[in-house]
Amino acid sequence: MKKNQPLNIQRRQLLAQLPHYVAAGAATYIGLNGGLGAQIAGASEQSLTLVPASGSLPDLTLVSDAGEKRLSALAEHNLVINFWATWCAPCVAELPTLEAAAGILAADNIMLVLISMDRGGPEVARPFLQERGVSTPLSLYDPQAQAARAVGLRGLPTTLLVKKGQAEYAVHTGPATWDDAAVIEQLRAYLS
Repeated sequence: MKKNQPLNIQRRQLLAQLPHYVAAGAATYIGLNGGLGAQIAGASEQSLTLVPASGSLPDLTLVSDAGEKRLSALAEHNLVINFWATWCAPCVAELPTLEAAAGILAADNIMLVLISMDRGGPEVARPFLQERGVSTPLSLYDPQAQAARAVGLRGLPTTLLVKKGQAEYAVHTGPATWDDAAVIEQLRAYLS
């Protein structure tokens, strides 16, 4: 019994501290959950939280189905650039609304660009989009996350609203219902 005595003392000390750990964990959970709750409440109001980016959009070079594509080649368009991944549940959930929004916004010369963050690049993302019937005007791939790092991505999904000429853009982090009428109007208002 004496051999296990130090282990039992450590166990008792840990058990004595357990209520403190539980309280700290609960406070952290409530804080995070409250933050998440606020995001969900914001999403139910159907508006985007746009954070202006400092500076112009970097001239990103990405992989496309036809080779490399520079975003500067799209400078004549207003852009909605959505960074997503097949393994990101909120990203996948918003894909149908992005597809619908692409059709609505095309009449306003606003182009939707999907940028997949999947490490497998087109071989992973292309079939995933095809299975879901997503055929937006342009799908690009950032398997090494170079573009994501260049724009300072903080999480997925993240969407950039880029004004024509690419000198100004704003960032929305988190999912949205992109085909909601209020969100469409917010996109049009910012990008006009």
